[in-house]
Amino acid sequence: MTTSGWMEDDEALVAQLRQALAQATDRTPEPGGPGLDPDTVERMYAAARAAFTWRTIDQELELLAIAEESAGAPVLVRGAEEPVTRTLEFAGRSVSIELEIGPEIIVGQIYPLQAGRLTLLTPAGEESDVTADDVGCFTFPRPPGGPFRLRCTTADAGVITDWICMT
Repeated sequence: MTTSGWMEDDEALVAQLRQALAQATDRTPEPGGPGLDPDTVERMYAAARAAFTWRTIDQELELLAIAEESAGAPVLVRGAEEPVTRTLEFAGRSVSIELEIGPEIIVGQIYPLQAGRLTLLTPAGEESDVTADDVGCFTFPRPPGGPFRLRCTTADAGVITDWICMT
């Protein structure tokens, strides 16, 4: 492929790209397309989806084991509602994470008791990091709204929770 003049002529660039693609795939380019049959394109998309799916293969997915509201929450009472605290436990093979989610703060602990690094992740890509102490205790400010998940890294394991949706 030559570089002289290709920046000025889009059609020439497209023709050269088609030729290069045809040589790389050992196919004759079609006039209206890059010369790939639909099966090849579908296999390429499947490979891309599989690569994306396995991007966190090094981290074990923590599954929600227990979810309960605090026992002191008012039930069917008129008047001002008190904020409800939720207790969640994510149990994995090597590490479990227990969370108490209040109106303004998330308090948690890693089991078995150990130090670790936790990251709160949002769908928008925002991240907030904290360090758990030697007995696994940590706190986060509660995110303003929407789902979030926690990634936990200890000396022995890396885990990530499923998405947590709190209203």
